[in-house]
Amino acid sequence: MSEGRALSSEFGLKPEYSPCIPGWERNQPIVRSRGSGGMQKTVEEHRSCRSQEWSEVWDRHHDWASLWRIAPALSSGCVDRSSYPSLTSSAFFFFVCLFPLLFFPCWLCEGNMGGAVSAGEDNDDLIDNLKEAQYIRTDCVEQAFRAIDRGDYYLEGYRDNAYKDLAWKHGNIHLSAPCIYSEVMEALKLQQGLSFLNLGSGTGYLSTMVGLIIGPFGVNHGVELHKDVVEYAKERLDDFIKNSDSFDRFEFCEPHFVVGNCLEISSDSHQYDRIYCGAGVQKDHENYMKILLKVGGILVMPIEDQLTQIIRTGQSSWESKNILAVSFAPLVQQNRTEGCKAEAVVLPALTVRSLQDLARIYIRRTLRNLTNDENPGRNNTQRPSQKRKRRRCRRRRRTYTYVFVGNQLIPQEDECIEEESKEEEQEKDIEPIKPEEPQVNHLRDKILSLPLPESLKSYLLYYREK
Repeated sequence: MSEGRALSSEFGLKPEYSPCIPGWERNQPIVRSRGSGGMQKTVEEHRSCRSQEWSEVWDRHHDWASLWRIAPALSSGCVDRSSYPSLTSSAFFFFVCLFPLLFFPCWLCEGNMGGAVSAGEDNDDLIDNLKEAQYIRTDCVEQAFRAIDRGDYYLEGYRDNAYKDLAWKHGNIHLSAPCIYSEVMEALKLQQGLSFLNLGSGTGYLSTMVGLIIGPFGVNHGVELHKDVVEYAKERLDDFIKNSDSFDRFEFCEPHFVVGNCLEISSDSHQYDRIYCGAGVQKDHENYMKILLKVGGILVMPIEDQLTQIIRTGQSSWESKNILAVSFAPLVQQNRTEGCKAEAVVLPALTVRSLQDLARIYIRRTLRNLTNDENPGRNNTQRPSQKRKRRRCRRRRRTYTYVFVGNQLIPQEDECIEEESKEEEQEKDIEPIKPEEPQVNHLRDKILSLPLPESLKSYLLYYREK
């Protein structure tokens, strides 16, 4: 052990942590210019001296003021508690556990509880905030979020909180925070034609957004533990298909939900290109989740309070990357009594679309492209950002000009006024936004105008009433 590390151990300093001084692990010298010629100290020696000073401060005073001085060292883990034998357990708990929360409240924002972005007045406003905060980064994810109104998945009487970046739970029904869903959608890197499995599918909000991206030739399956939640998800899905104009603007892969424990999926089940688990996964179940993934596929799930992206690079090789810190309820494990075998969960079978269904898909695609050409820009789901009014402000700056008068240098004071342009987002300065024209479902109008039997028109419209 080096001399520096020996000193560190003597004063309770942990050499593997370096939150305060850069270059700690590289043992770089710190140069001081005090005194004649200056002197050099290694970082370890410097930190050891500081640890001794902190300890002496506490031993001399034993008061809260001295604790406040050593609190950063205690809370960052730089100093062992053994260096302060007279420090009570309650005081140590306060400064180690609560002190970081006083100065780093952002730790509480990253999690399933949300709160990372400002609340929105409506769904589009919420998406604008998520996009501005870089939680939504790609166009396809933005379009999917705008197409599905988050408020439609809330129970009546609770929609006031729908556009806040907060998780919501009522009974067994649960929705994660929007910032979590956006990070998940970005991490999955969805494309058309992929297969997707949602473990803990809940209300079906995420599965419905995924269905808008993977298209009609993808696979969209969900497993949910609670039967009442599956019934609620099917109701929300049915309402989206029948009443939302977004259904006609996209090619949709309808989700299929089954009731069961996702830890009891049948061993002969097929694998998927993309998997998301909406509950905390214990380390013991990590390999179980990986087996469900195809080679080249992506699995996103929370492991040990970290939302993690796992890419299967080979039959027995994976690459993992932490996305952000989260807090999820753990997966519910099946209670097994002696002699009672848990019922295996059978996932929906992979079926081939009928010729009639394929014809409907391609007819709707052709008509949609035709209406988009006839009405350019009408079906754009992206909303332009609000305009900000520029304001000029004046700032006085005092400068000094030095003039030689004879052999003397005399300063002269000058004042100059600089104009700056600033952007503000004050409501009184924002130009009034013109009310948006009601969107017209051009695809529906086109189908209804075709010289076809009414039964065939209804089939092409998926029997939608509006």
